[in-house]
Amino acid sequence: MQKTINFFGLIVGLIGLAIGIVSYFNTVKDKEISYNVLGPSYKVFDKEAIEGESSLKIFAKDSSKINQNIYLTTISIWNSGDLTINKSDVRKQIAIELKGINKIIDFKVIKEIESGVSKFTYEVSKDSIYNFDWNYFDPKHGLKFQVLYVGEENITGKLKGNILETDLVEFVPAEINEDGIENSSKITKIVVFSIFIFIGITTIILSYARIRKKKKTGELRNFDFIMYVIYPIILCIGILYTGYILFFKITEVPF
Repeated sequence: MQKTINFFGLIVGLIGLAIGIVSYFNTVKDKEISYNVLGPSYKVFDKEAIEGESSLKIFAKDSSKINQNIYLTTISIWNSGDLTINKSDVRKQIAIELKGINKIIDFKVIKEIESGVSKFTYEVSKDSIYNFDWNYFDPKHGLKFQVLYVGEENITGKLKGNILETDLVEFVPAEINEDGIENSSKITKIVVFSIFIFIGITTIILSYARIRKKKKTGELRNFDFIMYVIYPIILCIGILYTGYILFFKITEVPF
């Protein structure tokens, strides 16, 4: 009976530890800016249409003739962290450099969260968007751009800059299919997390059984305590952190 009570006491203690760890991670606040360049781009004009004897001619705003394929893509940038990013935190203004673009033909903001509050400003060059500025950059606030350009169908972007204690992160979709971007399904996350939980519980049970056996034979040593108690606790912490990443710390485009 006493052994059963001790076993359940261990389980209750581990559950308490788990609750404490989850509570800790839920209170941790991060500063982070994410960006996403949607790909592949949409071809809106084929250069073959103006080859040969065609009378069709395409010109940019600066009156330069365009004789290349024209593509359309969408770029998003948003505060994916938990804290407001203040203007005073900016050490070097951020810029999105676009690789694979020869020239931006047209550029338009198609969505801005709380535009009257955030009041974003920026500049556009041949192949980048730079000098971002704002009044307020709150969590989940940001911009979505529509970019018309000549260049490659698949382009990449790089967010550069320096903001105090703020990570600049590229949003990479978990899955990409013919219909566009999809995040990993909730079922997949649950299955993965369940496997980790099973491994953790199995390890705890085996460790407990091993300690009982060694204690009965008088072979229990300090090293055994570290091996069969501390190690399972560390494993449980890893499992909880994995669950936190899977379910609570997923970066998603909010608009």
